[in-house]
Amino acid sequence: MKKKGNILIPVFNESKGIEEFCNLIESVVPTDSYDFTITLIDDGSVDGSWEIIKNLKSNLMNFRKIKLTRNFGHQSAIFAGLENNEEDFVVIIDADFQDDPKYIADLINKWELGHKVVLARKVRRNGEFLKKIYTKIYFKLQNKFTQFTIPKDVGHYSLIDLSIVKSLSDLPEVNKFLLGLRAFMGSEVGYVDVIKNKRRYGNSKMSFKQLFNLSIDGILSFSTLPLNLIGGVGVAISIVTIFYTIFQLLNTFFNGGDFNQLNVNLLGLLFISGLQLFSLSILGQYISKIFYETKKRPAFIIEKKIID
Repeated sequence: MKKKGNILIPVFNESKGIEEFCNLIESVVPTDSYDFTITLIDDGSVDGSWEIIKNLKSNLMNFRKIKLTRNFGHQSAIFAGLENNEEDFVVIIDADFQDDPKYIADLINKWELGHKVVLARKVRRNGEFLKKIYTKIYFKLQNKFTQFTIPKDVGHYSLIDLSIVKSLSDLPEVNKFLLGLRAFMGSEVGYVDVIKNKRRYGNSKMSFKQLFNLSIDGILSFSTLPLNLIGGVGVAISIVTIFYTIFQLLNTFFNGGDFNQLNVNLLGLLFISGLQLFSLSILGQYISKIFYETKKRPAFIIEKKIID
């Protein structure tokens, strides 16, 4: 009996290329050795993507077509696919052609060697120079803040074994961050070196603002270090303030300099006020995450599900 594989593709406004992308996948995956299902998650597209998805057919592969009631976000769409998985492994890949399907066979080969998670590691990224720099900075910060290492130069393009998929799906938290949770599992990881392509159609669906928010979620979800930094900065400011005051007093006493108490107090007040606001914003981020988690609202709502 053939093993079963699931190609999970979150879709948001990809009407120009989704059919071509599925055809490309069909042409490169080893359908003679595995039974494949393509799972397409329409994350509230408004460009007719669902109409195209509904009509997709294949003689070599099955389709699982899921339509969410609205745009819940990239992470929610991925977990909607993971929680509906029935196959032996899942390959997560984006539909914009930046992740090249030709590497899927290599991911599977690594999985067959016993790796529960196989990551597509980018050795070169064509285009999006600013995003490349931002991503490098993010991974450095993330790994300094967390107690475990999130592999750098990897994204969502990966293969995950069924056992890990079940563990990810069973986690009780509502707002899940795949890159962090995938590393949190601590499973044996394999790597396949890949070249990331340029987007073929349209513009990136993830703006820098959305990428920044996702980065903040990733850091806050796996670290309390920002809270510890607040205390450290507070102590440092107190020490600097004491030494500065002593310096001003000595300067006035020995050199006859002017000790302007008003300026010192005003500068200190402005500095402390800014620090307090910054500290409150960090606390607010953590409290907001607790707020949303305690509501236990679903991360996604499925409107339609079609099995072909």
